[in-house]
Amino acid sequence: MKDVYFGTLIGKLAKYSHEVNGEVYAVDESTLFIKNFNYDGQGPQTFFWAGNSPTPDDSGFIIPDEKGSTKSLNAYQNQNIVLRLPEGKTLRDINWLSVWCREFKVNFGDIAIDKNLDIPSPVEIPALSRLAHDVRSGPITIVDAQTFLVPNFYYDGQGPAGYWWATKGPRQAPTGLRLKDENGSPAPLRRYSGETVVISLPDDKTIYDYDWLGVWCEEFNVDFGHIRIPQHIRVPPSP
Repeated sequence: MKDVYFGTLIGKLAKYSHEVNGEVYAVDESTLFIKNFNYDGQGPQTFFWAGNSPTPDDSGFIIPDEKGSTKSLNAYQNQNIVLRLPEGKTLRDINWLSVWCREFKVNFGDIAIDKNLDIPSPVEIPALSRLAHDVRSGPITIVDAQTFLVPNFYYDGQGPAGYWWATKGPRQAPTGLRLKDENGSPAPLRRYSGETVVISLPDDKTIYDYDWLGVWCEEFNVDFGHIRIPQHIRVPPSP
């Protein structure tokens, strides 16, 4: 079974008390994902807590829970949760995440946030190459792990079976994956004249499964234009 992409792994929460544990990921500059989070719910006035002091202390601030609540935390058992920092805060502003008891100023579990952490963000890559049928575009943005934003897209619509196409390997090839158009249609592509389109990968795929995106003629196995998908980048996981 393929690993699910959650973002950049920060590490595991240090376990001090109240059964706190979980694996923490950076989703984007203001969002964290905790995989398999556990907490027994028995601490009074306990919160997700973050701050910029060297280690967790009472100078930090509350991070609302996965429901947006700032009430004391309930029990969790192997739950996957998404935490969003308060408005105006980013991961660059904090040195740690903690499960913190404000009443007794006790740290139940924490993890340090490295200032050099590779935080996922949208990435701009070059435009499609111009090979046939007037295919071209502006620079493409990889919005998240499953989504491409293609601005100023042109295609004359004259290919007999032209599709968006993603391939793993040294070049675009018939073994690639046919993608649906911006409206979710599996039909061959129509004519485009400078439109902005959003192309999505299937739910069980990410950009890390492919090396190329482009327009491909399935009937004659011809590459109309493509762009290489860089594999060293960190983009946000798809919502």
